[in-house]
Amino acid sequence: MAKTSEEIQALKDSWLKDPCWDIEHTEGFEEHEAELLEFHNQQTAVWDEKKKARKQERLMKVMRETSIDDFELAQTISTFSEIEDQVASQDRYIGEFSSRPEIVQAELTQALARATLLLVAQVKRVADALENMDGRDSLADSVALYKQG
Repeated sequence: MAKTSEEIQALKDSWLKDPCWDIEHTEGFEEHEAELLEFHNQQTAVWDEKKKARKQERLMKVMRETSIDDFELAQTISTFSEIEDQVASQDRYIGEFSSRPEIVQAELTQALARATLLLVAQVKRVADALENMDGRDSLADSVALYKQG
């Protein structure tokens, strides 16, 4: 039996709040499968674009905050603020997991690993900058500026 446009819209609204099933296969809406599949695909495309934009925005933030201009490296590290936010979030939940210290330890170890990766990336950036410098001239210029200053 065909559903009314209000029933179809109510189903779509419900699915948008919790898209944990394939809306086009909803029992009782078989006659509207094509419309629901199109809606599902369109909404998935919208979510994919938003996800892509968020990833690009985050990548640019990482590159800006860390001065790392290597896209691949920037995608693999977290900023200091992301690490701090994660640790603060973990601090709020330590009470919940106090009976499971291995969970707390695992979460803190992950944060430490992210911080270490960020530190390594920063050291690499400095090493690359030093490598690009002409050691003798730059050192001589630095010493001369220091003596003048």
